[in-house]
Amino acid sequence: MLPEVLKDLLKEMQKETTSDLVFSTQKGELLKYNAIQSAFNRGFKALNLPWRSTHICRHTFATIALMTTKNLSAVQACLGHAEQRTTQKYAKTVALLSSDVAEKTATAIFNNN
Repeated sequence: MLPEVLKDLLKEMQKETTSDLVFSTQKGELLKYNAIQSAFNRGFKALNLPWRSTHICRHTFATIALMTTKNLSAVQACLGHAEQRTTQKYAKTVALLSSDVAEKTATAIFNNN
């Protein structure tokens, strides 16, 4: 499940590639995880940020999804967690945020795109 705006963006990106894949090597092959991690970290380094695993994107999605939907079961399904306990780790993070902080953070994220 992808939002329509993301589907449209990926379709546009697909037109610029010679591969069936949107994200591929220069030879049109599937990207390997270490190449993705390396590119991700080059961006962090360019911004003078500390190293982070690409897994942080998953955490960010889960936190924002819980903040906006308040639906733990739906977020669990999106993340593919077999156990709700796993997803509840993200809920604890959201619970620590005041609603004011959560709203301002979400607004800042979505208005800067």
